[in-house]
Amino acid sequence: MNGPLLLLITFTVIFAFYAKQIFTYLRDRRRLAKHMEKIIGIGGLPIIGSTWMFKVNVADATEQFIYWCLYFYRQNVPAGKLWVGTDAIIIPVKPSILKVLMQSNDLITKAHLYSILHPWLGTGLLTSTGQKWSDRRKLLTPAFHFNVLNGFLPTHDYQAKTFLEQIEKFAGTNREFDIFPYIKRMALDIICETSMGATVDAQHNHDHAYVNSVKRLNELIFKFNMYPFLRNKILRKISGFGDEFDYHLNVVTGFTKKVIEDKWQEYNAYEAGTRQEDKSRKKAFLDLLMDVRHEGHMNYEDVREEVDTFMFEGHDTTSSSMGWVLWSLACHPECQEKVIEEVDRIFKNSDRDCTNEDLKEMKYLEKCIKEGLRLFPAVPLYARQVEEDFEVDIKAPRIQHGASADSVHPPISFPDPLIIMKLLLLAGLCIAFTAAMPVDELLRQEVVELAHDDFETLELADSSSSDEDDSSEELAVLEMNEVGVPEMMNLQEEPGFPLMFVLDARRRDVKTAGSVPRRPEAKVESELREAKVEKELREARVGSPFRTDFAIGCVPFFC
Repeated sequence: MNGPLLLLITFTVIFAFYAKQIFTYLRDRRRLAKHMEKIIGIGGLPIIGSTWMFKVNVADATEQFIYWCLYFYRQNVPAGKLWVGTDAIIIPVKPSILKVLMQSNDLITKAHLYSILHPWLGTGLLTSTGQKWSDRRKLLTPAFHFNVLNGFLPTHDYQAKTFLEQIEKFAGTNREFDIFPYIKRMALDIICETSMGATVDAQHNHDHAYVNSVKRLNELIFKFNMYPFLRNKILRKISGFGDEFDYHLNVVTGFTKKVIEDKWQEYNAYEAGTRQEDKSRKKAFLDLLMDVRHEGHMNYEDVREEVDTFMFEGHDTTSSSMGWVLWSLACHPECQEKVIEEVDRIFKNSDRDCTNEDLKEMKYLEKCIKEGLRLFPAVPLYARQVEEDFEVDIKAPRIQHGASADSVHPPISFPDPLIIMKLLLLAGLCIAFTAAMPVDELLRQEVVELAHDDFETLELADSSSSDEDDSSEELAVLEMNEVGVPEMMNLQEEPGFPLMFVLDARRRDVKTAGSVPRRPEAKVESELREAKVEKELREARVGSPFRTDFAIGCVPFFC
């Protein structure tokens, strides 16, 4: 066979192969686009989709996206759509649909939006899928057993008291201060000691490079996903964001690399017999990873990506939740007073350390925490890629035509108590689970009316119960419970006179910054004031058409 003929045959085979691929792709895209026409959505253009409508400022774009979700919800449709570039995104808005989708064993493939996290988190538990995710989950679940978590209560207690020492200087000074950096540093100290077995002492090192770089990485990652052209490395480099991303990535991964290397050296310093004898001792998350690595089930890179994942999830998302729950309690001082009363009833002015039995008695505090997680999940959106056609049959109530969408208490009724809604999810779609709808009194009232019997669904979605977060949820709730106790006991000018955190009323209008985990765009500054005096002032304002401030009790979360 001569050369030209061989070249022609080779070219023909290659062309046929790629032609089939291209034909299949175009056929599926046409089918997908035709299906998307049936779903209500925000106007899109070829190639760029709906991105031309996105606000330039990332924080404004975040708020815009949330209100698009609210728009879909008020249209009484099971889901809405967005085109982000050429990505077709379906946004379910009915709680009953969320329940079906989030409990599905088929929709477990992470959307490619998560790929921007790969340089940082690799394919750890947060970003992996399929068999790898299943295997990792089985390996890592023992690290979050209640018996393991409860063993770290003394660490939580110590770090919380250190935190108090940092903020006591503001008591009675009438000075406002931003407490969010303090809670971030405390959370970092807790996660490093409990999960990594390392002492960082970030609470005394107020300009910790790791904290600053994690914050900036979160902002950049959110920006890259909002503006698809920035997902391209070359365009990121040209824009200047690429170098900044690489710098902060090196800071973060360098920190975790040192933690792993130090722990591995310490691990190898033990003789095999010593490790056998020490099986009963308290083990940090990284200790268990060292065991798995020693047994040959994980290599260095596997350990590194899991450490980065849990360092990120364990301090950044937890501190974000602390801040938002505190902000919520600021708007409801009557709730925080019940929390203080509950703790006082348990401890009776004692300064003893908190125990696991004490935490079990704090029923109301736990409800406040879980409600805060529901309203303000640290990760407000989860995304899954649909690999095969998937039809959702759900039963949902319907709003009567003519119901007011602007009243605080809309006249909603159910002429057809149960109707069947079908949602066909085609292969190629990206499903975005909107865990955090706007904190809007109208929306909240609608949810109460429409999903009165479905709040377990909202809890399922909003308390980070999707597969990437549920392994660390218990750690987060435990940490937030424990951190709150010493604050409520120790923030006192003298016994029996606890202090409260007070926010000016203007602080109630808080914008969400463009970041994951979600956080306030601007500082939310507070003031330490005597609780008794603040309560008297609040009672004096009852009946007044104006409220000048909102009290925040010595509760577990700070913003």
